[in-house]
Amino acid sequence: MPKAIALIGDLPATLRDRSIKIGLRRKLPKETVEPLEGLALDVLAGLRDRAAAWAAASLARLVNARPAMSPEITNRAANNWRPLLSIADVAGGRWPELARNVAVSTSATDPNIAPGVTLLGDIRTVFQDTKQDRIMTTDLIERLIKMNDRPWGNGIEDVH
Repeated sequence: MPKAIALIGDLPATLRDRSIKIGLRRKLPKETVEPLEGLALDVLAGLRDRAAAWAAASLARLVNARPAMSPEITNRAANNWRPLLSIADVAGGRWPELARNVAVSTSATDPNIAPGVTLLGDIRTVFQDTKQDRIMTTDLIERLIKMNDRPWGNGIEDVH
């Protein structure tokens, strides 16, 4: 049965490899966030109702789904992603590709992989994205911090 667990710090190792981590960060002092109330809650209620209706109409396809799994996603990670990829496949459109890209990118940050290896891979990505053979340290750090699905910016209140 799927569960959502929120905590500060890392999951215990016994749960980590059975989980899909969704990293969050604190709001920076200079950022503003509208309170979740009134009309926003009404919009979310409508979205909830539409999602429930879609799930009910798609149940038979979801129960019998056997989504294709990227070769990088194996074992428990495959078990974790199977229902989400099934939903993406049934939804169609751009969702199957998007879901698989997310699955592969989060599997690449497996907590069993040394953080240094992940950091080197992210630095390589920065160089590939910028198409440069050198970069100022401050620019590299700024780009790493902007990788929202990575831990590099955790705890950083202001980079300037």
